[in-house]
Amino acid sequence: MKLKAIIILALILVSGLLRGQALTVGDNIDHLEELEVDLIGPKNGKTTNGFPKKKVILIDFWATWCGSCIVNMPHLDSLQKEFKDDLLVLAVSTEDKARLERFAAKRPYSFMYARDREHKMSDYFPYRMLPHSVLIDVDGTVVAITNPSNINKEVIKKVINKEKIDLPLKVDNTAFDYAADYFNLPADAIETFDIQPYNPNIPGFTKYNKDGRRISMHNTTITGMYRQAFDMSSFRLELQIDEAKVDWKNTDNRYNLDILVAPEDAGRLNEIFQEKLLSTLDIKAKTKKKEMEVIVVSKIDSIPFPLEKAGTDVKNLNSRGDRFISNRSSMDDFTKYLEDQGTLGKPVVNETGIDGLFVFDFSYDPENPQSFHDAIKKMGIKMKKEMREIDILVIYEED
Repeated sequence: MKLKAIIILALILVSGLLRGQALTVGDNIDHLEELEVDLIGPKNGKTTNGFPKKKVILIDFWATWCGSCIVNMPHLDSLQKEFKDDLLVLAVSTEDKARLERFAAKRPYSFMYARDREHKMSDYFPYRMLPHSVLIDVDGTVVAITNPSNINKEVIKKVINKEKIDLPLKVDNTAFDYAADYFNLPADAIETFDIQPYNPNIPGFTKYNKDGRRISMHNTTITGMYRQAFDMSSFRLELQIDEAKVDWKNTDNRYNLDILVAPEDAGRLNEIFQEKLLSTLDIKAKTKKKEMEVIVVSKIDSIPFPLEKAGTDVKNLNSRGDRFISNRSSMDDFTKYLEDQGTLGKPVVNETGIDGLFVFDFSYDPENPQSFHDAIKKMGIKMKKEMREIDILVIYEED
């Protein structure tokens, strides 16, 4: 049967801690504070109330849209199976319960899924970037707040045996303001091009100015800069350099970039962006034609094209992994979304022959692959793998 009961997390706070105050490594189990989370999915047909005593607890914060979280789940599963009598792994998300239930049904692991519906757990262990793991020893002391990739079998063995561990501390800047201008560009600036080194206090993200004149990229690689400037997805990337020079894991390879073009050049932002990068960096980029397997999107001729034509000049777009909702987009925009999101794992080519701007209301359930194909068909289009000659981006160094 499904677990509808509430598990009471035995997270015991340091004396004097106020509700909601963040815990960190070394905080002790002095006073019991009950936090409620909903268990998700079946668990051997039993209802669990409370954590088993004297077990190491691994809390992994995750989300269904977080690719790296999902990739890490077999690792968590192996830890739970290896130390089933001494370890409790709890994968905690704040997402919709029905969504999590569908996910858990598709991916039944030995660890527990749970929903932090009131965000109480994330108050005690705040994060901004997922995945985010918290390791608590058998005595209830927080011994690690880190990336789950740092928690292996040897680490768990040491914690079970009450040996000291020293893992990299993951501290997210939860007070970060995405609306702030971290380049402090004057309001009356006309144009600029600036590249700064990695900033550990800023997450990786890209911000676009609404007037089409400015792009600010934070903690990105040279390949990320060129992909942005040339508007190419990772599926069209060919590296002809030592990959270590653009490895994202090495923070020496990450930069902060800001480009602003003059008002009269707003339509040439990407072109100017390319010119600036090529004249500044030792690593270069160029486009070339290459034949490769792609996903061809075409129109279903037997049914009328169902999308409504756009009726507004103001574009509103809600685009993420499982949805593309827009009141003013083209089929080129939609196929670019399919490619950029990586849903199909290949370059996507628009051969619908459909021009113009339309209203899109595309969404699907990632845990139900058929729902994706149903949503595509509902739009009056179809997909097929074909060989095509397409533009790709080559990253290279000059001799």
